[in-house]
Amino acid sequence: MKTRRLLMLFAIVAASIGASGCGYNTLTTKHEAVKAKWANVETQLQRRSDLLNNLIETAKLAGVQEQEVFGTIAKARSQLLNATNQPPQGEGGDKTPEQKQAVINAANSFGGTIGRLLVLQEQYPQLKSNENFLKAQDEGSGNRK
Repeated sequence: MKTRRLLMLFAIVAASIGASGCGYNTLTTKHEAVKAKWANVETQLQRRSDLLNNLIETAKLAGVQEQEVFGTIAKARSQLLNATNQPPQGEGGDKTPEQKQAVINAANSFGGTIGRLLVLQEQYPQLKSNENFLKAQDEGSGNRK
């Protein structure tokens, strides 16, 4: 009887230890998945900011004279690059929630300035006929064919 109780207690303890290990592995796996998805977000934001230079140069060559818009775009791009290139300060080499929010805010600002540039594109017909501008615009907005 005593042996049976000890055996039962040992089985319960072993099951508890085994179950706790599974939970830890699940948490670690999910944490790594979040880090990987955030890396994908940063990669896409970097790609957008890199394409912006091509879009600006093409628009300048097409004759757009709106320096205020280009200054705003350059500032937004700079903010985005600064936010994405900040060294992680969170636990485990991750970015802190404040750093992630700064990246998101910079990306939103960047998107708004691109919208202003696209409005200019509609106002200046010579830009519409420029094949390079249209190609850069499609790449920047993600409308790849």
